[in-house]
Amino acid sequence: MRQPFLLLLPLTITTFSASCDRTSEPPQDVPASELAPATFVEALPETITLRALKEVPTQPPRYDMETLTRCPLRYEFAAETSIMAPEEFSPTGRALDLKSSQQGSFSAQVEGEHWALRAGTIDRFEVVEDERVRHPGLAADALAPILLNADGSGLMEHDGPTALWSAMGEFPGLTIFFPALPTEAAPGSKVTWNPRLHQRGSSSEVEARRGKATPPPGYTHPKPQGTTHQTEVTLERWLDLGESRAALLSAEWSTGPYKEYMSSSQGAMPEPVHVTINNTDTYAATYVVSEAGRVLFAHVQSTREQQITSTGGMPEQHFFITLNAQMNLVQGCDDPVLTSTSESSDLEADEATRAVNRFITAIKRNDLEALHNLLSPALREEPGSRVILETLRAHLQKHGPNALGHPELPLDLTGIEKGHRMELAGASTHLADQDENVLVTAYYTEPIDGQTRITGLGADTSSRTMLWEVLEITEKRFFYKGNP
Repeated sequence: MRQPFLLLLPLTITTFSASCDRTSEPPQDVPASELAPATFVEALPETITLRALKEVPTQPPRYDMETLTRCPLRYEFAAETSIMAPEEFSPTGRALDLKSSQQGSFSAQVEGEHWALRAGTIDRFEVVEDERVRHPGLAADALAPILLNADGSGLMEHDGPTALWSAMGEFPGLTIFFPALPTEAAPGSKVTWNPRLHQRGSSSEVEARRGKATPPPGYTHPKPQGTTHQTEVTLERWLDLGESRAALLSAEWSTGPYKEYMSSSQGAMPEPVHVTINNTDTYAATYVVSEAGRVLFAHVQSTREQQITSTGGMPEQHFFITLNAQMNLVQGCDDPVLTSTSESSDLEADEATRAVNRFITAIKRNDLEALHNLLSPALREEPGSRVILETLRAHLQKHGPNALGHPELPLDLTGIEKGHRMELAGASTHLADQDENVLVTAYYTEPIDGQTRITGLGADTSSRTMLWEVLEITEKRFFYKGNP
């Protein structure tokens, strides 16, 4: 579940082909602005004029894995959060008004028996003195993919909870964008939906087990904590999108007050601190789902009143948290796609960060075949895939398991002439006694033969563009400090 990040305690992070038979409705002539949310209308392609559908399909939209196999999708989302606290109940002793946002993308396609959602890059912004400041976010594939099954009218997560589906924090996750779908096509039809939203950190065990997190030795993963919400999703009306049709759905619900419990033994407190969090949530959501069962658009707003009490003489804290989140389908098959919601990631940037993530994973797993497939043809030839793997394995053995950097927290991602340059920061155990114990590694990627590949990398105690002094593997230079 969402938690204010200024808490002073250190706390642990379709398709169904509709029948041609139709029932008639009286003709409607309603302005587009009254048919659907303005943000959806504005995101439609210029070639589409939104109208009310005059004939209602006899079948409702539904999630259908078989048809999704033929239609990979790509979505973008933006989630803006505001956290306010009055002076007398603020952790800082003065009134708080914090604004931040997360913006990113994800792909959706069938993999085996499941519908898999894989995250692209997710950037984080914070408003500081009325200026939006970009902070390091999450690289593509830094989070475990979401595996979903169609269960009746809704989607159920397999092998979760994962962070991106229901345990992201102030923004709960993608689950709020994919409602249960009414089982009847007539306007006014309803279906019960029970989304379960988890406390931040609940995904720890799953993310680690699936290779997306590395906990410290002896770490005990917290038991997942979550709250099951209950609401009714209503089919408000059908929309005419030119060559296709879509249903406008709505849902409103309130949950609470309900309690969450946390504890921490870190910091200066001699005894573990136990925290009780009382929450009351209110949600309002609107969705546009195509007749083929694909969510084209989602807009979710929520407010939370949060009261935090703890042992150890810590002061009581009160927070008022608001969320404004939107998701748009930006790549698909037959349905119309919408304009971007995000100023952050694009598809080529996502592929670049995915390539770097998989490259580092291949080295840590000593997987020569995976590394070979990720290298550019030039590097495969000289110095050669096996030499590169052996060199980077030696680099990790000398400098520690984090020497190649943390893909989930890129320092910088820049487009260059033919691809991207991505900088990661990592710690060096070999340099631990020196002033500079941080290694900066730059990775260079380029689309080659239909796949994004690694064309070079370099490492040093500070960023460089050439002649890296700890490690350099490029077409022009092969160097490793410490090589015999």
